[in-house]
Amino acid sequence: MVGVVRRGPSAPAGLRAAAAAVVAALAGVAAFVLFLTALAPPSTAPLAAPGRLVAGDLVLAVRSAEWTGAGPVAGTRTLRLEAQLSNVGAEAAALAPGDFSVRAPGDAAWPLARPDGIGPAWVRPGEGRTVDLQFDVPASESDLDLVWTHAGQVRRVQVVAAPGPR
Repeated sequence: MVGVVRRGPSAPAGLRAAAAAVVAALAGVAAFVLFLTALAPPSTAPLAAPGRLVAGDLVLAVRSAEWTGAGPVAGTRTLRLEAQLSNVGAEAAALAPGDFSVRAPGDAAWPLARPDGIGPAWVRPGEGRTVDLQFDVPASESDLDLVWTHAGQVRRVQVVAAPGPR
C-alpha cells in the first residue's frame, strides 16, 4: 500500500476558492480595460491650426497669401504673406530675416526679397506683431512651402495663394 505524505499546511477549500475568484476578477478587469483601449480613438497631441507654426516660444500664424504681380527680375513674381507673430514665452526671442524662405517640392528655395521689414529684432514676452513676408520666385512656381527656422527647429507650412498675375 502506498501512503500520501503531506508537507506543510494546506489552505482550506474556501480560501482557495476566494483566491481563485479574486484572480478571475482581476483578469476580467484587465480584459475590460484592454477592450476599452481598443475602442477609444488614439490620443494625439493637439495639432497646430493650418497656417500656424510654433517654434520655441514664438507662434507664427499666416493670415493671408497673395501674388502681387511681376517681380523685379524678368520671369519672376512676388509672393506676399501677411502673418501674425506672437511670443508666448517668458523671455524675449530673436527674430531674423534669414529665418524665412519659401521652398518648391524639388527643394529650390528663395529667401525674403525685402528683409528690411523684419529686423533683426527682438520680440518681447506677450508681444505680437504683424510681419509682411515677400518673396520673389520664378513665375512658373506655385506649389510652395513657407519654411521658418527658429530656436533650432524647422517648421513648414504649405502656402495657398490665389492665382495671380504671371
